[in-house]
Amino acid sequence: KRDANNYLLTVSVPGWKEEELEIETVGGNLNITGKHTEETVEDQTHWIYRGIRKADFQLSFSLPEHAKVNNAKLEQGLLLVEIYQEIPESEKPKKIAIESKPKAIEHKS
Repeated sequence: KRDANNYLLTVSVPGWKEEELEIETVGGNLNITGKHTEETVEDQTHWIYRGIRKADFQLSFSLPEHAKVNNAKLEQGLLLVEIYQEIPESEKPKKIAIESKPKAIEHKS
């Protein structure tokens, strides 16, 4: 959480390319999918040992109400997804003033 309305979701995806990742929102969920391209699968056949193994994956996150995905970027093996939650005025908390009756002035005799 960055502030009251902005969130940053960070997913570690070392070795993945932009074209192998897909981000979508469906019914209040944020889905992130990683699928190998054919070229990537062929590249792996030449390795004797590879420290970072790339397996297809799918992640799903529940989004809060009124949330929108603003931006997504891939930086140094991290997928950064910026989420903004705009709460409508009608649903924001409202302060209600408390009224009190004026006190009667005591009259000294």
